[in-house]
Amino acid sequence: MTDSKRIDMQEQIRALCALPPRLAGGEGERRAHEHVAGVLRELGYAPEVEEFRAITNGYARLAAHCGALALAGSLGITSPRLATLLAGGANLSLWGDLEARGAALSRLLPHGTSRNVVARLPAAKERRRCAVLMAHVDAAREGPAVFFEPRRARAAAALFHEKLGHAPNPVQIVFWAGVVQTALHAGASVGIPTQLATWALAQLQGWVALTMGRAALGPAVPGASDDAAGVAVLLALAEDLAAAPLEHTEVWFVATGCEESGLAGAVDLLERHAGELDRERTWLLALDTLGSGTLRWCTGEGFVRFLPYDGSFVALARETATEPGAPASLPYAMTFGTDALAGLVRGYKSLSLIALDDAGYPPHYHWRSDTPENIDPATPAAAREFTRRLLRRLDARDA
Repeated sequence: MTDSKRIDMQEQIRALCALPPRLAGGEGERRAHEHVAGVLRELGYAPEVEEFRAITNGYARLAAHCGALALAGSLGITSPRLATLLAGGANLSLWGDLEARGAALSRLLPHGTSRNVVARLPAAKERRRCAVLMAHVDAAREGPAVFFEPRRARAAAALFHEKLGHAPNPVQIVFWAGVVQTALHAGASVGIPTQLATWALAQLQGWVALTMGRAALGPAVPGASDDAAGVAVLLALAEDLAAAPLEHTEVWFVATGCEESGLAGAVDLLERHAGELDRERTWLLALDTLGSGTLRWCTGEGFVRFLPYDGSFVALARETATEPGAPASLPYAMTFGTDALAGLVRGYKSLSLIALDDAGYPPHYHWRSDTPENIDPATPAAAREFTRRLLRRLDARDA
């Protein structure tokens, strides 16, 4: 690797946010990938650009599934058996979509071209494992105010954490409402009078479909924290490790695309390189939403249900957090999903790093205020140091 000046993470965040809107599959995302590839080349890497086709609008996915459930509710009044089939199919498709396993309904929606940028750093000595670091370059569309307006969202997160110990995400609530609706349709098909209840649930699904449909046409947020900050950390680590490669761990630096529209970049990476990325010796780490707040190493994640990470990876994170001089960090059971989810459901050792405020909410998440001015430089710096220590501990795991 060639010598280079130290990566300025704030400068990288500003550069990414200065590009055209980084919507999945759009011109801004393509230019962001070009920027990342250019920086990696300057650091002495030989990045590969891997294109793929995927749905590019995450809110459209949700609108389509909720719309199908709303239609099922209307049919349920006169045709409960047909409604049961439609609602059950929509729920099964939504489950596959939210767990990055594939969804029948999403295949009918418009697709676009995206890509991953992949750079590899070989182990200095015998290769015993591979660590795949992922950060997505695309930015989300602004979320509906009822769910994502910062003060409202932060207050809701604080209330849920206080009362339940965790904060369910809105998609989780919508999905399980759909499961209940399907069960009620099935009850109606055998003579149980549940039509009124299913009609009421269908109104909820119709409102969500309309709300998500409007969001699907909305503008992109700047995406400074989510996830330009993660990309900046990825590039800084690429520089750090180029100067001092791990002895027995090959490291892949991956700037994914289409994360916000369904983790499509992570899915393509794992399917394309399935022959190289052995599940027993591959460790996946997602760097996501690291702009401000306290660093959190997650213990699991999932949009529909909580899926725990491999215990050995969580143990490494816990040990790293207790090292003398390590950045302040806390464990967190996440009820959303990152690129790590694509690996988690496929049997890989996975982990994600995020940052949350004292209410347990990612500041400015999916909102217009997610700008470089609202980045706390200490947070990506902490993520960089924590990840560096985590990788060193992983490399020495079987010493």
